[in-house]
Amino acid sequence: MLKKIKSNNLFELIQNQLLTLLSIILAIFLWFYVVNSEPITTERIYNLEVLPATSMDVTSVSAHEIHVTLKGARAFLKDFHGDDHLKLQVDLKKMKVNRTTKQVKYSISETDLIVPFGVEVVDIKPKHIAIKLDKLIYKNVPIKVNYMNNLPKELKLISSSLSRNQVKIEGARDIMRNVGQVKTRLIDLSELSGQGEVPIQLEDLPEFLRYGENDTLSFKYDIRPQKANLTLKNIPILFIAPNMKFRSRIRKVSLDVLTTGRDDIKASEVKVYAEIPSDMGRSADIRLRAELPEDVHLLKIHPEIIKVSR
Repeated sequence: MLKKIKSNNLFELIQNQLLTLLSIILAIFLWFYVVNSEPITTERIYNLEVLPATSMDVTSVSAHEIHVTLKGARAFLKDFHGDDHLKLQVDLKKMKVNRTTKQVKYSISETDLIVPFGVEVVDIKPKHIAIKLDKLIYKNVPIKVNYMNNLPKELKLISSSLSRNQVKIEGARDIMRNVGQVKTRLIDLSELSGQGEVPIQLEDLPEFLRYGENDTLSFKYDIRPQKANLTLKNIPILFIAPNMKFRSRIRKVSLDVLTTGRDDIKASEVKVYAEIPSDMGRSADIRLRAELPEDVHLLKIHPEIIKVSR
């Protein structure tokens, strides 16, 4: 009985070793098949990106795209796509650049390129690039709101503002001298209504210039009708307050609104808020805020400000 068990264990051990050996042989065979299959030649475009030095920055380059001819197994190249995502970086900090350097020449080698394993670089065009430089400077420039005033004729933009009026930009002095302001990306006012705040981005800067801080800011707006065609009366104020006791003589308000699709608005559809700050002293003047149904536009709240006291 004992001999039979030992015999079975030995058989299983030999069987497992044979399976492992066969797996290794099959993997090696597949590897040689892939590597030795008919190679293909293809071209990929690398976008040139020059990183600035401490004191100098780029004003122009002799080429923006580097065309690279690659050769290798189809299996290695078939998923190597995306010209927009391939970058070739040249770091000026690693070169001998000082304040008097006006131009540098850089020779592109295979080590500058990211290519799949087992792929050969056949050709690089252009192989040499010229980079013109100027002093790196920083400055703050004003921001101009850029919006499309396509509101319906019965509505009007009463006021608007940005969360900040200036932004820091950086780049070569020769290019920076031509930039006196920047604009926001185009804002479509027809998509906005009432009072609110939306995040917006700044427009793209000229080539080789960069924003020295976050290029996202807030746009506050107040869009109101030119005139009202309905008055909503006895709308209760919803007080939003921390855990404190307060008093207000005014608990209800009326609203002048413009309706563009309906006139059967219920009081429950209209919300008027009074937000009381947690650091309020003995009393405070609170500006009211209204939320209205779609296609209903606020002209005015009566009153717009109420007095609240402890």
